Amino acid sequence: MGSTIFIQYEPGSEASQAFTGAKDDARHANGGGGYTGTLAEKTDFEVVGMEPVTLPQASALAEDLFDDKRFIDKRGPAGAIPVCSDDHETATETVTIIVKPPRPGMTLAEFESYGREQGRQVSVAVPAGQVFVSQRVRSFALNGNTKVLTNGTGRVTKYRVHGLLCDELFNTQAQAREWAAAKLAEMAGQGRPLMWGAVTIDAVVVRPDGSPLVSFVPVVKSATVTVDVVTTEAPKTRECIGWLFFGWAST
Repeated sequence: MGSTIFIQYEPGSEASQAFTGAKDDARHANGGGGYTGTLAEKTDFEVVGMEPVTLPQASALAEDLFDDKRFIDKRGPAGAIPVCSDDHETATETVTIIVKPPRPGMTLAEFESYGREQGRQVSVAVPAGQVFVSQRVRSFALNGNTKVLTNGTGRVTKYRVHGLLCDELFNTQAQAREWAAAKLAEMAGQGRPLMWGAVTIDAVVVRPDGSPLVSFVPVVKSATVTVDVVTTEAPKTRECIGWLFFGWAST
């Protein structure tokens, strides 16, 4: 089964009662058969933060937490953010940090996940008279260059059979033609003569082992992570009037 994200607001000051009410609403709107991709699939929740925030701030925070390890599991808890009325002025401070790969050999996806996590944890001073609301990574930009690799020595001409479902190298044109004809005949015999679409044979110059003459490899040195830190005017009281539930659910 698959999964999808959900986000749902429910009024009420008490988290458990709001969670029950929101689940009932989700069941009523989507049926009780399961796999609805909504809060109806969740059995519990985990509160994010203690200070209530406005609904727009809660929505922005929820979007940034969809890939958080606490909430990315469709079988895990829903996130729950306390929400207050939107009657206080907010301020956003943008902070930029430089992050370097902590170890060699990281994939770009691993490095981006690491960099965003560092951005979420960066320490920022809160201005006087303000209280912290949320910290959200706005952008992640790679810094580096391109490394040119020469793959071995020597060069030979080989023949590449290229199509929608194939990309094979042969030493001679005759071998390439024979292989392509046999595969096309095999497809026709299975009642799928158009499965491959158009097939071409090209002469290409490569290294004797079939590798490219030269490869261009991206080298990542660091990343620039831009973080928006949202603060709001410190009120005497900040009453919770509702809860925003979010997460992943089964479909």
